[in-house]
Amino acid sequence: MGYVFVDIDGVLRRGFAASRIPGVLPALNQDSVNALSSIAKADPALEFILSSAWRVEYGYDRTVKYLESLGFPKGRFVGQTPDLSGRSGIASTDRRRAEYEAFLKAHDEKAYVILDDNRFLGALSLNQIMPTMNGLREAQARVALKLVKS
Repeated sequence: MGYVFVDIDGVLRRGFAASRIPGVLPALNQDSVNALSSIAKADPALEFILSSAWRVEYGYDRTVKYLESLGFPKGRFVGQTPDLSGRSGIASTDRRRAEYEAFLKAHDEKAYVILDDNRFLGALSLNQIMPTMNGLREAQARVALKLVKS
């Protein structure tokens, strides 16, 4: 068992910001969604955690249903990282790292991999796969699977 933390912008779609059209979910890169799906299909024991800002902007349930509508296996997302955007004392560049750390501290110690384009994860970057500018690729998905199983 292990956790797969999933960011969306920069991982499953090119770009770094969610849609500028209120309420409209931006298109995702189907090849990247397929690469993510291959991780889920390769190991049914992995637990997927939504870490993307989409969990706040569009909502956790809506985002997960959208991913499932694009072929991601149903029921594989089991949670989300906490939203620490309103917490004082955390610099904006450190917020994502703090959210991962808070989740890991609150849950059982398990192997994990972080699929995120954030360059400010500190020591957590040892467990990070940073996608290419075109999003997550199948070769990176295979590396992520090995990392979370180690």
